[in-house]
Amino acid sequence: MAEKITKRVVDAHEPTGKLDFIWDTEVKGFGLVITPAGSKSFILNYRNQDNRSRRKTIGKYGHLTVEQAREIAKELCYRIARGEDPVGQDELQRKQPTFKEVAEKFMEEHSAVRNRPATHESNRQVLNNMLLPHFGRMKVRSIERKDIADFLSRNKARPIGANRSLATMSSIMSKSELWGYRDRNTNPCFKAERYPENRRERFLSSEEFAALDAAMQRAERNLSESPHIMAMIRIMMHTGCRPGEARFLKWEYVDLENKVFRLPKEATKEKRPKTLFITPYLENVLRGLKRMEGNPYVIVSERNDGRAIADVKKPWDRIKRAAGITSELHLHDLRHSHASMANALGYSLPMIGALLGHTQAQTTLRYAHLATDHLRKAAHDISNAIAASTPKLPEPPAPDTQNIPRIRIVKH
Repeated sequence: MAEKITKRVVDAHEPTGKLDFIWDTEVKGFGLVITPAGSKSFILNYRNQDNRSRRKTIGKYGHLTVEQAREIAKELCYRIARGEDPVGQDELQRKQPTFKEVAEKFMEEHSAVRNRPATHESNRQVLNNMLLPHFGRMKVRSIERKDIADFLSRNKARPIGANRSLATMSSIMSKSELWGYRDRNTNPCFKAERYPENRRERFLSSEEFAALDAAMQRAERNLSESPHIMAMIRIMMHTGCRPGEARFLKWEYVDLENKVFRLPKEATKEKRPKTLFITPYLENVLRGLKRMEGNPYVIVSERNDGRAIADVKKPWDRIKRAAGITSELHLHDLRHSHASMANALGYSLPMIGALLGHTQAQTTLRYAHLATDHLRKAAHDISNAIAASTPKLPEPPAPDTQNIPRIRIVKH
């Protein structure tokens, strides 16, 4: 049936119990399909560049007027004349993976293989907690710069989390280009503005070091905390390693004969091998630690599931409270405190940088102000010692105010 499709024609056509078509005489291929249930939709029949017959659904009558549907049909005809295939493009878009699917591929094929265990765990956390709830169902190809800007705006109250999420998101988008899911050089995270982060510095004093160790000894006597957690904290305190390096330390990295931890490049943030020294104190800690058969990790849970320990924050918080440390103190601050203690003992910044495994001197300069503090204290101590050893001069006699001649002021 062919006639110019109008509102009157559409309204007048009743369902017949089978599919019915009305073809427009004004725009070739434009038509209306009526289902047996009475649903009415606008369609466009055409042939693509390969001469294959295609049918594009424009939209339902009621959602679109006849005039609106005809204008869309004209626009589609123009695109088809230019060589496009709207139905083929729709199929391609439907086959495009979602962000969640690409993120899972990223975690399995890249993060788990290329990143350190701590970085892999961080990627998993930001994906589950921040990125997937926002982008999970979106097609990875359709994510634009404005979507990234919207995500950052929504998470402005969590600047650090937003920044970490942006870094992970950028890596996933780069891999999407490499895997062919996005066009080259279309990373929507490019030049996205990060939130400023206030760098915090927290160093344990000698008294806090002692209080922390005393709290751990009490926990060990009471069997209230895992000895593996205690060992992890002590390894950090006595080597200055990062939390991830201690948490994912494997027995194969431990060389008790030569008294060193030999971390391979995949276990370090610097992506190069690192050597940490095992002191006699740490040797006793390691020899007293129960090794879980079949588990490669030094720090493990009692479940012995073949993995590194999962939860370290809660026991760390309990130890801090038991030590009477109420101010904010993160596990990573043990690394800073190790460097602070080295500085207090007079070791140079290059020496501290070598102990911590810094690859750039600029990284170690964050501890330079500690050297200034110690120099100032030394200057004060020297000055006080000099002042204490210098004999005091006798006090000058008080002036005789009784015999001071009075001056008479004469007014003219």
